Amino acid sequence: MFAAVGIALSFGINTIGALVYVPFVIAHALQHKGESFVRRFFMHRDFLLAHALLLGFVFLFYYLNPYGYENYLGYVKRFFSLAATPSGLDQIVSGENTLYCGSLGLMTALTYYVQILIEYELPMVILSLLGLVFWWRKVVEKRNQAIILGSFAFAYFFGITAITVLGINPCQARYILPVVPILALLSAATLTCAREVVGKRLSVALLIITLLAALYGPIMFDARLMLPSTQLMTREWIFANIPDGARVVTLDETLDLPENKATLHDIQTYAPYFMTKKREYLLTASPLPDVGQHYYVFTPAYFRGDIPGKLVGERYDYLIVSWWDPAERRRLLGEIEQLGLPGTMERIARFPDTATDETESLPLPDEMRDPLFKLPSLAQNGPVIDVYRIR
Repeated sequence: MFAAVGIALSFGINTIGALVYVPFVIAHALQHKGESFVRRFFMHRDFLLAHALLLGFVFLFYYLNPYGYENYLGYVKRFFSLAATPSGLDQIVSGENTLYCGSLGLMTALTYYVQILIEYELPMVILSLLGLVFWWRKVVEKRNQAIILGSFAFAYFFGITAITVLGINPCQARYILPVVPILALLSAATLTCAREVVGKRLSVALLIITLLAALYGPIMFDARLMLPSTQLMTREWIFANIPDGARVVTLDETLDLPENKATLHDIQTYAPYFMTKKREYLLTASPLPDVGQHYYVFTPAYFRGDIPGKLVGERYDYLIVSWWDPAERRRLLGEIEQLGLPGTMERIARFPDTATDETESLPLPDEMRDPLFKLPSLAQNGPVIDVYRIR
């Protein structure tokens, strides 16, 4: 029963989490391998009850968090829309459909998560491969454990790579995280084997070296995450300097400014895809339960390039732009120009205030490449954020 709830919860939080279903089925099959196929999967009371519970919780989590499902459903719809046309099918086959995977498209998508594991967890990858061999060859009575662990790692790795190659899901480093605990377990098997082979003293030295190598990344990440957050600095400045009811255009979806009811009405009307349960509650609450300023917040990204003319033609008071590097800054300024917002813009604040137009930052911890080499040089936590007044 707990397994069913866990699978449903994984599915509700992140759709790809449904792949934990694979080791669940394999573990059930191995536990009842003496029974016939029909009896194992179609007549086993606990197995059927677990599936009924799983289905019920999937509906519950969808009700509580429809965005978590619909976000990925949008990628799936986009994929099938492309696959329905000859030109779209050519894009899929050639790899032009891959999202955020780099200039090589298909080839990058095929190897993306292998590269991420090597860049983030090279010592653990090596130890886990050795551990898999040891577990399989030396601990015969525990092979079922290796099969269950390996089934999840293989299914998840194959699944995330396949949907990335097809363009259903974008290349994002964090999607490989569910594999890391499996690597840790297999690495522990390698260290256990080393203790048996090389003796206590050498095995202790090997353990210390392994721990130091494994701790370097997390400690560096924590140290950089403790740097002042540019997004928190921006929010504090906005609350102190921008009056209640101001009309704000933001190109930073993650800034999470408090929205007034006019914002919620327009999201419900023009971008219902982003009408979360929290927004539904705030729209019906009278008065708004949270104190402090509330703004009319216009987020162009919510409209996927199809922005209603009514919203673009309105007068706005402020514009917020966040960027990681000069190339992204130039691209965003071009998008602002295309929006054609009425009025002239004047930059009135930048976070951090030491940043220049050529400053580069790194996204912690989502999409960072080669983190072990880049983290020591990182000087800020978050993107550069510019605030403009529109007159």
